[in-house]
Amino acid sequence: MKHFNRIKYEKAPKPPLENIDELDPEMLVSKLAQVLECNQAYKDLLDHAHSVIDTQAEYIENRDQQLKDALELNAINDQRLMNYETLISGKQWDALYFVLKGR
Repeated sequence: MKHFNRIKYEKAPKPPLENIDELDPEMLVSKLAQVLECNQAYKDLLDHAHSVIDTQAEYIENRDQQLKDALELNAINDQRLMNYETLISGKQWDALYFVLKGR
């Protein structure tokens, strides 16, 4: 049986919000790099969440198929049991007895 780890939500660093007009070009590049880093962290977290969801969906589909197979087998076994009960009950039991005794 598969066990799934819960998604560990890690807070991505938030870019500092300052008055952009007052920043020099090097600082703007630094701030932009921080924003891109935050976006990548969120994208990685989202990709991981999608991966976990896909794995859980596959697991559920497999369990659903196993349940359908078990129900089908149960129906087959119920039919066999009813056939045996019919065969053994009443006059059919007598016929079976004589057939077996005649062997």
